[in-house]
Amino acid sequence: MCSSGYLLASSVFAAEKSWEDVASMRRLVKERKVLVVAGYSTVLEGAMARRFLAVEKLNQSDCEINNVVQSLHRCLTLENTMEWI
Repeated sequence: MCSSGYLLASSVFAAEKSWEDVASMRRLVKERKVLVVAGYSTVLEGAMARRFLAVEKLNQSDCEINNVVQSLHRCLTLENTMEWI
């Protein structure tokens, strides 16, 4: 059974801060024994591509990359917010 529909619904509910519905989706996934694969991101560092799994612990280099990505995300979020003002 595919988990994508459950995860999408859960994300939509979370965006709307409908936490009871988020919990309901998670409960359904557990009850129906739906296989959920950990998400990942890929970041280019020079000529090397690094993949980060959602369940992995970060080492020092990974933490530095994560800090840059978080900083970029904040800048983009701020920029998008400013467009609406």
